[in-house]
Amino acid sequence: MKRALCALFLLVSTGIANACPYPVPVLDKASIEALYRKPNNKGVLLEGHRDGSTVWLYGTIHINKPKNSLPGPAALGAISAADAVFFEMDPFKAENQAAYKQAASQGARLTPSQKERAVALAKQHCLPPEVTDNSASLVVSLLTVETFKAKGLFPDYGTDIVIRGMAGSLKKPVHELETPEEQSSYMDGLVGDESNIDEALSAIEKGSAADTGERIVEKWTNQDRKGLRALGEELKLLGDGVQQRNARMADKIDEYVAGHPGNVFVATGVFHLVGNNNLASLLREKGFVFERR
Repeated sequence: MKRALCALFLLVSTGIANACPYPVPVLDKASIEALYRKPNNKGVLLEGHRDGSTVWLYGTIHINKPKNSLPGPAALGAISAADAVFFEMDPFKAENQAAYKQAASQGARLTPSQKERAVALAKQHCLPPEVTDNSASLVVSLLTVETFKAKGLFPDYGTDIVIRGMAGSLKKPVHELETPEEQSSYMDGLVGDESNIDEALSAIEKGSAADTGERIVEKWTNQDRKGLRALGEELKLLGDGVQQRNARMADKIDEYVAGHPGNVFVATGVFHLVGNNNLASLLREKGFVFERR
C-alpha cells in the first residue's frame, strides 16, 4: 500500500489556476494520506471466476478531480491480488500516444466554418490555433478536455492513470487490449458526420460538454451503474462501435486467462461495463460467472 501511495504522489504536477492554461493541481503528501485513511469504493467493480481463475473488471473514467481519484479499497485489493493488469492501452507507453496521433491525423478534417469556431474555442482555452489542423475527432477531443480542466476535472487524475501508476509500483505485468489504430478508428466513427461535429462544437461552446463530464464523474463516484447506462444511452456511447470493441476485448481476456490461469485485473472505460453486449456479459458467454463487488 505504501508503494501505491508513493505512485499516486509521483503522478501529480504543479499548482492550479481558475483561468487557462490549466496547470495540473498538486496533492501534497498529507492530502494523499487522507485519501487512504478514508477511502470510499467508487466506479463499477465486477468479479468473475472460471476454472479457478479470477477476473476483475473495473470501470474507469478518464478524467477526475484530484481528491476523488483513489478507486477505493475493493479495487485496490483486487489490483494487489492480481497477477497481471490489463488496460485498453497502456497510458504510460509514449509510443501509444505518438501512434494514436498518427492514426488520428488520417481522419476527416473540420469544414472551414467548423475550423473558425474551433480556433475561437482554442484561443478561449489558451491553445494554439494549430491544434485545429488535426482530424475533427482529435480536435473535438482536445477542446473537450480543456473544458473539463476548467471545471477541475483532469485527465492526469483519470482512474486509468492512477491504476497504471499503482500497477507499476507493485511491479505487475501490464497488458493491452487495443491498439492506437483501433481506438482512433472508433473515435472517428463516434464523431461521425458533419452534423455530429457541429453538435459537439456547440456542446463545447455552450458548456454542456463540461457539464456532461461532471455528471459522469458523479455517477461513477456513487457507483451508479444504472445511471451510467442511462447516460451512456443518452450520449450514444453504447452502440455498435463500443460493442465491437467489447467483443475484441472479451476475446483477448478469454485467450489470456486460458493460457495464463490466475488472477487478472482489467481496467476499461466504465461504459464498457454497462449496456447491451457489455464486457461482463460477453465473458459470461465464455464461461465466467460474475458478481458485483
